Amino acid sequence: PVKFQFKPVFDTPEWHGDEGEYPMKLIAYRPLGYAEGSGANQPWLRFLRSRPHIRYWVVAASINPASVPHGVHDGETIAVTSPWGSITIPVQFDARVEPGIVAIPAGGGHKAFGRWAAGFGANVQTLLWPGAARYTGADAESCTRVRVAVASKTSKGKEG
Repeated sequence: PVKFQFKPVFDTPEWHGDEGEYPMKLIAYRPLGYAEGSGANQPWLRFLRSRPHIRYWVVAASINPASVPHGVHDGETIAVTSPWGSITIPVQFDARVEPGIVAIPAGGGHKAFGRWAAGFGANVQTLLWPGAARYTGADAESCTRVRVAVASKTSKGKEG
């Protein structure tokens, strides 16, 4: 038998990236149709919205309107940048998202994997801090700081 003991510890997340340069916190989440990741090439899963207000067949970053940087408008393409990477993705304003947070669904940005997956959305994994959580060793997917700006018109929905 293997002996295992849970550590009864709660620790505030340690956000990675300079707060002055990267003022927003990234929440990378798995949308309803994500499953274990192999559904990216299933067109019927595109009819499951990643968030209630986002249209079908759209992968978008959700931001509270109170947190939007000057010059960013609802529905336009933004550049989301962390110390580890950058993506471009449409933005949808959502008052249900906590101010200071950017919520981006996982499962997009495939370069292949069939005609329904290739080139659809942006890969949020590109932005994430590559380290592990302090006590568990698990991937720390929600500990990355980012900045948001208007993207150039030439690079929609792609990694930068």
